[in-house]
Amino acid sequence: MTQSACQPTGKSIFRMTRGDTRTFTLTVVLAGQRVNLTGCKLAWVANSYHPDDNSRITHSTDDGGVVISSGQSPASPTTGQATLALHPPDTNQFANEWIRFKTNWVLTDPSGNVTTIDRNEEIHMAPNV
Repeated sequence: MTQSACQPTGKSIFRMTRGDTRTFTLTVVLAGQRVNLTGCKLAWVANSYHPDDNSRITHSTDDGGVVISSGQSPASPTTGQATLALHPPDTNQFANEWIRFKTNWVLTDPSGNVTTIDRNEEIHMAPNV
């Protein structure tokens, strides 16, 4: 799955099954320009919508779950792209039922400035069959 801008134009809903492997690509665009991600950190957070459920998935450049400029040749953070990979352990921990997650990206630049990127995305995770 590839998304190509960080300003939302409508809700994007990604469907997956608990235990799936999925890859998402983000191109960070602010003020109409791709952001040079050299020295930046990126985090991805998915929180469950259910009020009694603390289900949460997080990945970042710090834990290796988000990779800046992955899969590009030559690899360059100047393209503003990053890749997030979800693996079975990320979702197998949750109850085997439908769960809706709201997702956000958080960009921290080399000066420590933080920008939350709300792309109006959700993940709808189905139970295993």
